[in-house]
Amino acid sequence: MMKRVDPLRKELKDLETKAEDTRQKGEEITKIIAELEASIAKYKEEYAMVISDASVIKNDLSTVEKKFLLRLCHFEKSLLTALNEVKGRILDNNSYSKICVKHDY
Repeated sequence: MMKRVDPLRKELKDLETKAEDTRQKGEEITKIIAELEASIAKYKEEYAMVISDASVIKNDLSTVEKKFLLRLCHFEKSLLTALNEVKGRILDNNSYSKICVKHDY
């Protein structure tokens, strides 16, 4: 009878050892999954902050671009006004010179 029971006890012991190993591996895998989920949550938060920062930068860039274009437009108008004034003076001087030449002044 012992000959029949001993192999069964050995098999039971082996199965218990395998079950314990499997349980430990399951716990390790569960721990790894929890760590990965925590990392994913952290990365999601960081990604959301980066997206928010990018949005702020885009808005700032748009504001700066609008101000730059407005100032450039104002500068162009001022420059054209100044050039027209210079052109007017040159034309007036040329007219005066032509009058002087015609009348030998």
